[in-house]
Amino acid sequence: MTFDAAAYKATTKRQWDDAAEAWHRWGPTLEDWLGEATAAMLDAAGVGVGSHVLDVAGGAGGQAMAAARRTGPDGSVAVTDVSPAILAFAQRAADEDALRHVTTLEVDGEEIGSRWSEEFDAAISRLGLIYLPDRAKALHGIRSSLRDGARFADVEVETLAAPLLLPSAADCVRFERESFGALHQMLSGLDEDEREQVWDDIASTLQAYETEDGFVGPCELHVVSGSR
Repeated sequence: MTFDAAAYKATTKRQWDDAAEAWHRWGPTLEDWLGEATAAMLDAAGVGVGSHVLDVAGGAGGQAMAAARRTGPDGSVAVTDVSPAILAFAQRAADEDALRHVTTLEVDGEEIGSRWSEEFDAAISRLGLIYLPDRAKALHGIRSSLRDGARFADVEVETLAAPLLLPSAADCVRFERESFGALHQMLSGLDEDEREQVWDDIASTLQAYETEDGFVGPCELHVVSGSR
């Protein structure tokens, strides 16, 4: 079977449009889970007062809001994604926090290079590149969007432990069922009974990670940075 990149992108856009509200609703859990890695990413990217930042595949914008609070109004954050529904939640978050220097744009991460040239001081992406089939094209375009001296070459990798902490395995299953669009895409070829059996298997497996203090889902995140 030949991989159809166009069909994959259309499905990905649809799944994130469908999951946008749930992803936004689970935002506090996501920031608790990913907050340390997000701070490390922004540190590695050199995001500070006055920085102009590109956020690729930015979703509901948790990391963009963190970046915008660092840049202040003298800087800017452009949040891109293929899903207009999820970008609407990013824009709402920016409006609620009066972060007027945040803008949202519906842009395919692989087309960044055709949209901007040498405009940004830093580019970030939190768990976004995994959804881009042609990552080499995306990374080339991201690099071309950066000013000389911005963060991209001299690549460094920092690995952080980032366990997902929830009250129970059942809460983890609910989190995944409501907001993990990619899992729903993976299960789309099954009938309803088969999908429910898979979710039962997931729930049973996740129970192994319950402790006296609650659910502790093991996870590591790689914070990758470089300069242009």
